[in-house]
Amino acid sequence: MGDFLKMHVSVWLWTCTIRMDYSNFDLQDFLNDDSFVQWVLEGKEDAYWQHVLLTFPSRQILIGKARETICQLRDEEGKKSLELNEEDVLRRIQREIELQDAIFEWPVKKRWNAGWLKWAAAAVIFVGIGWLVWFSKFSRATSYADLVARAKDRYEMTEEVNASNGPVKVRLEDGTVVTLQRNSRLSYPVHFGKDNRETYLSGEAFFEVTKNPDKPFYVYSNELVTKVLGTSFVVKSFDSERMASVDVRIGQVSVFSPRYTGPGKDEPKGVILSPNQKAVFDRRKELLSKHLSDQPLPLVRHAGEQRKRFEDVAVAQVLDELEVLYGIKIIYNKEILARCIISTVFGSESLNDKLDVICQTIGATHKEIDAQIIIESTGCL
Repeated sequence: MGDFLKMHVSVWLWTCTIRMDYSNFDLQDFLNDDSFVQWVLEGKEDAYWQHVLLTFPSRQILIGKARETICQLRDEEGKKSLELNEEDVLRRIQREIELQDAIFEWPVKKRWNAGWLKWAAAAVIFVGIGWLVWFSKFSRATSYADLVARAKDRYEMTEEVNASNGPVKVRLEDGTVVTLQRNSRLSYPVHFGKDNRETYLSGEAFFEVTKNPDKPFYVYSNELVTKVLGTSFVVKSFDSERMASVDVRIGQVSVFSPRYTGPGKDEPKGVILSPNQKAVFDRRKELLSKHLSDQPLPLVRHAGEQRKRFEDVAVAQVLDELEVLYGIKIIYNKEILARCIISTVFGSESLNDKLDVICQTIGATHKEIDAQIIIESTGCL
């Protein structure tokens, strides 16, 4: 039994191997240590940090103060006080400076008492506090579990989870069909409300929404909200991924994030999406942007598979036909392209490939700006 205990202790010590020397760590170092913050907030790597406390007894008071600071900020977040009062911040900075004076015997004590050095330290601590506020705000992002928990206060909910290797179709009571991709889950009311139809997604799904102008259809996917009346689109929003997106196939939808507000800061700022357009939300930057779909498809099914020959045709005519075929605005200077003629055959190629052929033929270039295609050319002789 003694040998077993020795082995157990040796394994514990091996798993808790100290990764760095904390003997010279100050308050700011601990506040900027991701592992330390996660230990305080979530209890991660508890054995490791308990070992740190035993190994560096001189840091125990400082570690306690760092934990207290982080917990105070967490509590403020719980009260939804994301913006710290300036006077509170200054008072807290002063307390941290006084703590540093009390704990350490500074070799540059006289210079430390100088005003400029204290304010320099205050600035460092202020940056640390700002980082913690941001960290707490980001980690508090609206999650699928939180959204569903809130919905259960209003509806009797049901959930579909796709743990298979292929897509699973889910039919809702209004006739809407949701194709749920693997490792995805969808929660929705057994019976929709009187004024709307709300669903909650974690992962990726293709929605074919039954039209009902009197009851808008909503998809809540973490930070993104998608509102439609009747259309088909893809929502991709995995909890673990930085980017979330909505990609429209048919119809029109509005996409917004409650955390991304407009200049007035009084209402969410969103984007309107048409076919072959998508919205992308960067969770880290809290930025919502509008783009073309990765693979735009013809608005009429199978239309892009039919081969069409263009023989000595004005390039402007070809571009206009592509604009109608894909429902994407193609901007060009008609006067500059007036003398440009092309002969080619288009079939099942992608839109990007077709544009490449046109541009290479007439010595032009194309690019995407705000979900539109811009053709740049110097003209043809």
